Amino acid sequence: LIAKEEQKLLYQSVVGVAGTGGMGGHVAQALTRVGVGHIKIADTEEFDVSNLNRQSGANLYTLNKSKALETGRQCRNITEDFRLGIYASGITEASAEHFVQDCDIVCDEVEFWATGSRTFLHQKMRQTDATSFTCSSIGFGTVLTKFNAGSMHMEEVLEMDYSEAMSVQKRISTGTSSREEIERTMTLMLRLAAPIIPEYCDPEQYSTVEEIKRRLREEVRASIIGTNPLFAAGFLANHIVLELLRRKSPIRRIVPIPPVMPGYVRNDSWLQIYETQVGKWW
Repeated sequence: LIAKEEQKLLYQSVVGVAGTGGMGGHVAQALTRVGVGHIKIADTEEFDVSNLNRQSGANLYTLNKSKALETGRQCRNITEDFRLGIYASGITEASAEHFVQDCDIVCDEVEFWATGSRTFLHQKMRQTDATSFTCSSIGFGTVLTKFNAGSMHMEEVLEMDYSEAMSVQKRISTGTSSREEIERTMTLMLRLAAPIIPEYCDPEQYSTVEEIKRRLREEVRASIIGTNPLFAAGFLANHIVLELLRRKSPIRRIVPIPPVMPGYVRNDSWLQIYETQVGKWW
């Protein structure tokens, strides 16, 4: 599936994984196993009990330990034959520029409500030639979006500049934001993470859409089933590898790739849907 000369191209590639929760931890390990030669991992959080149902690095021995460090440790346990960069302070004004430096691709798995960190990451990414993929776990499916220097900016999607986005992030993280601000931020972030929330049940008896939104509003938490992050992360990791080979390999046939923003690819294993959206959907 991957020729010997292409394996060398992957080994010469640099991929940054920003956020190592439900999706990012799986992706970092998959990229390690496929032979990417330089992987950067960023996350400021520690594993807690709520992570046990879905995050690859979460277990009874890693609770209250750094997600970035423990994910890096898992990757190192797979092989030592690659470069590994750990950013345990996450994506900050001090770390973002160094994190994106030399990256061919940035995997944006920053936490849902971290609007400021995500915006700053994309600002720094646009100053390089890096491409960014953002992929989410939605029910039994996933949505993949692609950003680069010529695409729509993250600030346009979220309708916030960096200053406002960081202020919103700080208020939500400290529990001082208003219900109106949470509602607005949720609506804007769902454009990116879940442009379509699937209804898996009879909505007259139980609405998955309304329950997901209720939990986001009231608990400021996303609803993720433990079986799906591996599916979604595999979809994302495949597209990262295909993007690297598409751009670098002289023998690789051109394959369909996600359109740049505004646009997305959606894949749902329950509803048996695979579709591509080109252009604004809001």
